[in-house]
Amino acid sequence: MPTRRTRRTPPHHARRRLAYHEAGHAVVARYLGVELTEVTIERQGRYLGRVEALVPDPGRDARRQPRLGDAVRQAAICLAGSVAERRVHEWVEWRGSSDDRTMALAVLEAATGSLPQTTALMEYAWAVTRDFLHDERAWAAVERVAAALLEHGTVSCRELKRLIPRRYAGLPVPAWR
Repeated sequence: MPTRRTRRTPPHHARRRLAYHEAGHAVVARYLGVELTEVTIERQGRYLGRVEALVPDPGRDARRQPRLGDAVRQAAICLAGSVAERRVHEWVEWRGSSDDRTMALAVLEAATGSLPQTTALMEYAWAVTRDFLHDERAWAAVERVAAALLEHGTVSCRELKRLIPRRYAGLPVPAWR
């Protein structure tokens, strides 16, 4: 009996998919006012790529309950990689995307404490993120960041500010902003 051959994705396809995934995270994060420090598609530990950002001092906000708007914004950033990836390759589903969805669910569940509300907000965050990244001006920023990642592997803070405009004039501002 002949053995079944499995088709492997060529490395350049995986790298391109990863570049769009990380670029999606970066564009949505920057649009939502997160100060990015670096985006990379260079493997480090278990992560194939990552977006680094300046985070607020956890001691300052440790006593407050996560606000719903903050949780939805964070979930949108988590989901943006999958949305961008699916726009380029609809057939792709890989581990990085499921990790992002798990993180988005955890953030929303911590803020709501209710499974039905968490599920509804997850769908909302997905839809708004998808609609935003399907706008051609936002997608152009994703394309620019992905191209820079494919060329250099890592994009610095200064370059990200050039590639991703802080504000998108004329784009609808999500209700959870």
